[in-house]
Formats: sequence, structure tokens, C-alpha cells
Amino acid sequence: MITVLNFEGAWPVTTVASTNITPTTCRTASYTAATANEVAVFQLSGSALQATSATLNIFRGAPAFSTNGGSTFTFAATQYNLDQLNGGVASISSTVRIPLTQGTSYIFAPIFQTTVGVALTAASCHGTVLIVRN
Repeated sequence: MITVLNFEGAWPVTTVASTNITPTTCRTASYTAATANEVAVFQLSGSALQATSATLNIFRGAPAFSTNGGSTFTFAATQYNLDQLNGGVASISSTVRIPLTQGTSYIFAPIFQTTVGVALTAASCHGTVLIVRN
């Protein structure tokens, strides 16, 4: 193992719609790959509490990474993980392996989304990224 990065945070009460968000409280510090054979093993979990449960809603989350200082994020998984929010609470988890490019700087974070605009009363994120040699 080369190093471990992590984040643990809550993000502010917000209305989330069908656009991707990557809360700033849910991001790792920057890491630059030093060798050509490094990979990141990214374990993500997230949860959300809906203000009302009047409508069917799906909470989605996926691991992602940025190579431009956090301006944009790229999906590290091929699918979102999903949980139904109409009961009021939802949680997701995912683990992915990300090949890294030597000399490139990375920030790891989740991408969250809901199916319709919904007010969240609470939301949290937890992530651990192991940087290892392949």
C-alpha cells in the first residue's frame, strides 16, 4: 500500500434534482500518482434523509474522480447505486478499482443525484481510497 485517503462529512440541507452533485465536504485531498502501476481502490457510502416522503424518489450515488482540481468529475463506476427514498431514508455503497496515470493529480469524491427535485433534511458521505501498486 502506498497511502490512504479519506473523507467523512455531512452536506448542507439542499434540494437535489436529477443533476449530479459532488459536495465539497465529500472529497479527498489531492493525490498525484508517482509510478506507472498505481491503482486506487475507492469504497464509498452515502445516506440521505428526505424532508417529506410524499413522492416516489430514488437516491443515487457513484464513486468518481477529478483530474483537474475538482472542477469536473468523471464516473469511476458504470452504474449508480440506488436506494428508494420514499420511505424517508436511503443509503448506498460502492467499491471500485481505478487505474491511475503516473504524474496525474486526482481528487476522489462521490456523485449524488435524486430522480426528482426533493428537499433533504440531512445527508452524509464516507469514503476511503487505498492507493496501491498493481
